[in-house]
Order: sequence, then C-alpha cells, then structure tokens
Amino acid sequence: MLKRLLYTLLLAASLCSSASFASNRPAYIDPESIKHTMLQTRNGLGATFNDLGSFEEDFIKECRIVDLEEMDKGKILLLGEGYGRLTMRVLRETEYAHVFANELSPLNLCHLEAKLKALKAEGERKLKANASHISELIIAARAHTFVGDCLQLPYNKALVQLLRTPSPYNSFDKILSSNMIHFFDGEQVLKFFVNGFNLLKPGATLHVMAHSFAKPYSEEEILKAASPTFAYVAALAFICEFASQEKDLIFPGLIDDKWLSKSEILRSILRMKPNTMHTSNAISPATLERLATQVGFEIISVKNYTTCKRRSDQHVSFAESEEKSPYSAIVLRKPRQHDGQTLIMRDLDQDFVSACLSASKKMKEFIDTKLEYPERYPFVQLKKK
Repeated sequence: MLKRLLYTLLLAASLCSSASFASNRPAYIDPESIKHTMLQTRNGLGATFNDLGSFEEDFIKECRIVDLEEMDKGKILLLGEGYGRLTMRVLRETEYAHVFANELSPLNLCHLEAKLKALKAEGERKLKANASHISELIIAARAHTFVGDCLQLPYNKALVQLLRTPSPYNSFDKILSSNMIHFFDGEQVLKFFVNGFNLLKPGATLHVMAHSFAKPYSEEEILKAASPTFAYVAALAFICEFASQEKDLIFPGLIDDKWLSKSEILRSILRMKPNTMHTSNAISPATLERLATQVGFEIISVKNYTTCKRRSDQHVSFAESEEKSPYSAIVLRKPRQHDGQTLIMRDLDQDFVSACLSASKKMKEFIDTKLEYPERYPFVQLKKK
C-alpha cells in the first residue's frame, strides 16, 4: 500500500511540474527557436519533440533532390506541422521547392505564419533598399500555409486555391506525416493512405512515421521516472503485446482510453495524462507494410527511428537507439507508371477494407473479454484460461 501511495504521489508531482512548464509558454513561439526541449502544442493535442530527429533529417535530404530536379515546380506537403519547425528547415535547405504546411489548429499554425510574415517584411525592406541579398522574401514566397483536417484534404478549398488547380490530386512530389497517424483509428489510417496515394504525383513519395510497439516499462522504471506518460505507455505496451498474438486483429495497437477504465489505478493514470488525445494506435511495421501493399504503393524502406537527437532535463527520450525505438517509419512510392486515376475504396480488397472499418470494434471486444486489470503493475494481463 505504501509503495502504491508513493507511486501515485510521484505521478501527481510530475504532472504538476509539466503543467507549470506548459503554462509558461510565450505568446509567440519562433519555430526556429524550439531546440532541446519538448513543447506542447497550443491546442493540447500533441507536442513538438526535443529536436528534429533522423527521420526528418533524412526527409530534408530527399527534399534537396526534388529541389534540384523540379526547379520551382517541386511541391512538398507537410502534415500536422504544429509550430512549423520542419517547414522552416525545408525552406532554408531548398532554393526552389514550394512547401505546403498543413495544420489542424490555427492556434498552432499562427506562429509559423507570423514568422513568414516577418521574413516577407524584412525581404521587402531589403528590396526597397536595393540590397543584393533578399533570401527572406524568396523563402516567404515559397511557403504556403493552410488549416484543415488532413483526412479531408481532397475537399480543402484553401489547398485547391493555393495549388491553383481544380483538384489537389497528383500534385505533390513528397508528403510527410510524422507522429500523427497513431492518433487515428483503423478506418482513418486506411483513408490517410488512400488520400496520400491520390495526392502524390506518379513516382512521388510518402514518408510516414508513427508510434509502434513499445517495450513495457518495469515497475522500477515507472517509479524512478515518476511520469504518467511512462505508466500509460507501459499499460498500452502490455495490451499491444497480448493483442499482437490474435491473428484476426489487423490493428492490435488500436486502443481508446474510454475502454481502459477497468481499475482505479488505470483511471488515475488516465486522469494524469499529459495531453487530451484519447485514441492511441501503435502501428507495427508489418501493419504499415500491409496497408501500403493493399493501397498500391511500392515500399522503399521500413525502419525504426528515434524521435529526438538528445536527452534534456525536461524530457527523457523513449529510446536511446533507433534499434530499440518504438517509432517506425515507412517510405513509399506511388508507381511511376500509374495513370493518375483516382483511387477509391471500391478498388481495394474488400475483406481488408472491412477489417480496417471494424478494427475499433474488434479491439474493444478483445480488451473487454480477453484481459483482466490488477490494481498494480503490470496494470493489465491476459485472463487465465
């Protein structure tokens, strides 16, 4: 009992500390000043990691290739861009490519827009002064921001206006989504991949990183970290580990917090979660590959990535190396010989589509019927047969 009380107090102290940190955010956040610290987004639905990780760095290298090949015709789409730190890096690392930054929340995107507005003003000032170096104006001219649900991009009027085309399909050379689709359910993930296929030009690439299966943390690690995030991830990791043994679960990492109020300790952990997202979908590399193949992509690479370069006092990385990281990334190519016709759900294997659409129902049934929930670590376990 004493150990459990200590555990709860440590988690509560950790939450108070992180809440204080979040409330001290400045009114304006320069996307290029976010370094070495984790920063929650304004709408509370996500966070900016410590640094751009190796996944983003690899993507930037690919953007340079597009920049040289397309010469002012290349189009790069960044989804769920938050404060826009990656947008600014891609713009500064390229000379010609047009970068389209999408974000669900205007509260987040306004910081990038303020940065671009300031760059444009500085460029115009230099132009009036007949300065020979007006890179700020060129950068601002190649940046395009728009708000909207990434799952509704084919119908986003702002995007259509920016592209100056009747449809956004077959428009982009590269699309990146980092740390976003693991908040989607099975139907949404499938829709995301279909939309990505349609938005890309033939021969263009989709770059996706998502949370994958994490190793369960030990009781000692959870107590030492005193973090509700660690306790939450540990519980989810056990569920994913058990569910992955069920052959009919295409998304064994799909978990809705509403399904987990099974014990007092789990309810306590859920109350202390650091963000308001309630759906987690740990998507294994095998599931990513299966999705890609069903949609019609060519798989270029599948590998693990860490989410940040280094540790800091305010945030501890979930993994010390890419081999042990619970984040998986897949790079896909739309076939070069594709005729550009729009892909629709009816074109796919209908058994696979049905499995995606019913993924939430099947996972909830597994959580309700196959598991039991002790009041202490490991928080969840398989029922004894």
